[in-house]
Amino acid sequence: GHDTSMITMYHVDGSRILATHYCAVGNQPRMAAAGLSPDGKTLTFRFVDATNVTPDSEVMQGLVVTFEGPGRFAQAWTSRAKGKDQVGTFTYTRVR
Repeated sequence: GHDTSMITMYHVDGSRILATHYCAVGNQPRMAAAGLSPDGKTLTFRFVDATNVTPDSEVMQGLVVTFEGPGRFAQAWTSRAKGKDQVGTFTYTRVR
């Protein structure tokens, strides 16, 4: 249901999980999570670095993935533009 083309790839890097977000604005921020929360329901990613960024670029700074139950999860994305953070939340439900 997005109006732009983006993809986020997740992979293991030693003891952490990395997410590289190929953003519709043309940059590629990388974020890292140390692992699942103690209750096993949340992954919190924090900004590591990014490619193709200019001083005026909007860049994703963080992502919190919450596993809400079988077939359902939410993502809370934090982006920064012109020194201000904004959070956008998306909920995904598996359709069978």
